[in-house]
Amino acid sequence: MRNNKLRIWSAFLLTIGLAIPLLVWSIQSLTQVPACGDQLDSAIHRGVIARSNAEDMGSGDSCGGRGFYGLQYQCVEYIKRFYGVAFGVESELWRGNAVDYYSNAEKYGFVKYKNGESNIPPSPDDILVFSSPTSVYGHVAIVTAVSSNTVSIIEQNWSRTGTANLGLSYNNGTYTISRRGTYGVLGWLRRPQIGWLSFKEGNPGIPGDGVFINAADAGWYTTFELILPIKLSEFNDGFTVTIFFPPDVQIQGLGFNITFENINSWPSPCWRAGSFATSTWQTILINGVKGFVVNFPQSWILDWIAFQAQSLPACNLKIEDFFIVALELYPVPYNHTYFSTLDAVSILPGQNAFPSAIKMP
Repeated sequence: MRNNKLRIWSAFLLTIGLAIPLLVWSIQSLTQVPACGDQLDSAIHRGVIARSNAEDMGSGDSCGGRGFYGLQYQCVEYIKRFYGVAFGVESELWRGNAVDYYSNAEKYGFVKYKNGESNIPPSPDDILVFSSPTSVYGHVAIVTAVSSNTVSIIEQNWSRTGTANLGLSYNNGTYTISRRGTYGVLGWLRRPQIGWLSFKEGNPGIPGDGVFINAADAGWYTTFELILPIKLSEFNDGFTVTIFFPPDVQIQGLGFNITFENINSWPSPCWRAGSFATSTWQTILINGVKGFVVNFPQSWILDWIAFQAQSLPACNLKIEDFFIVALELYPVPYNHTYFSTLDAVSILPGQNAFPSAIKMP
């Protein structure tokens, strides 16, 4: 984002009575901004701090020069650093001005939702992309929280606080985020659910970050529904599921059900749902948190799809039609308890596959 920097305008343009107050106000405004690279108030999300651009606040310049993620303390630098640090994404390779991230969403592995037209609301960790007729650069921010009428964000190069709350409305089945002066929200960008997963109940983050979620549905097993279903066609060597519980959850073993269905066929006779169930697992320790790992081979996927296709030949069922939609958990041996809270979950293509942010022991 580029706005004009604070400047002390020439007294020749003002009366003597106005020049002195303006001089004092301008100096005070500059001194209130944190020093170059310092944290903006308490602006931090998932351990990633939003930092001050000091005297270059609001401009296209950087008080800290170029760093690993580009011009330091610009709005774009924060979203790149956030995804690089919090999720292990190779975001240092991303290019372009803030406003370009909306048109380049798919190129960088995001799904985009248009403001005012999407029936999917913004969610924590989404990127908000702004445009303005007064700026060729635009602006970007990260969503930190969402309520029924508010979207909270963290950002750089906009204000001394690094945080803001924007209005959110829901009308005729779509969501709209309010404007900020001349800046309007083009939409929000979300990473596909390959890697650390977000669920309808919330986003548990990564192991050991202290962010947990609670399932809405619990019985003899607990169901967590994905925000974004995962296509089975994403996999050509099966997939790996890794689950982490909060430290106070003590279990001997874990049973998994991976639920999938051809969601676009509901409610036709061609709709089918199924699951892969297993109680064979291994354990790992990441960030001091115990994880349970299960590998699901490609043969399981192909055999199940083939069986469905043979059972319903008129439906012409293919692997591209089916999505992973939920994760079900139960204790092994079963002891009439259930797991309602998770620390983190990942699903990645391949066997023994783990997110790049995690260094395996």
